[in-house]
Amino acid sequence: MPRRAHRLILSAWLAVLPALGWADEPVDLDWFEGFIASQTLHFERDGVYAGAETFLEDRQTIWQNPDGSCMRGAWLPQDGMMCFVYEGRDAIQYWQMLRLDGDLFARPDGDVSPERDIRLIRRTPVPLSCNGPNLGV
Repeated sequence: MPRRAHRLILSAWLAVLPALGWADEPVDLDWFEGFIASQTLHFERDGVYAGAETFLEDRQTIWQNPDGSCMRGAWLPQDGMMCFVYEGRDAIQYWQMLRLDGDLFARPDGDVSPERDIRLIRRTPVPLSCNGPNLGV
């Protein structure tokens, strides 16, 4: 098959993939805010547990690392991203929420590939159990 025909077939597939649900689709943050209200989301990256976050009132959160350590934070929507600020950390973390093949993912801002994505594996109303002052929910 000539090279031109391969390019045409590839272009046709790339045009069809979003319609089939095989492309990243940004999640509406208004919908997502309702989805996360009073919930704990658990995430994995490449099959390895990446941590969990309990979403509290007034956009407050508690993030729990895989080792069980926790930190308080807050989030706000900005330019289609979820922006997180955590106690003891200077840098703001920006994440884009995406849907792919029925799964929900969070992708760090600036990444164009899914290598650092974290995938939602569980959503529960059960808050995180964290040790330390003022971390219990």
